[in-house]
Amino acid sequence: MISFIVSVYDRTAMLNACLASLIVQDHVGEIIVCANSTDPAKIHALRQITARYDCYSRPDGHTIQARLEAT
Repeated sequence: MISFIVSVYDRTAMLNACLASLIVQDHVGEIIVCANSTDPAKIHALRQITARYDCYSRPDGHTIQARLEAT
């Protein structure tokens, strides 16, 4: 199994594309996401993206830390 760490700042579209690409790969053990933004609308969008992939999300100010474990 392979663990991936994805760090993103204000790139909601890129995060969505990245997670969609990673989730279909073989041997994915977990995907750890650290997303950050100062724009409240983008923070909301980042939370929606991580929720779409059933990530455990822990909002911390303007940072979203999420962990997705492969099934």
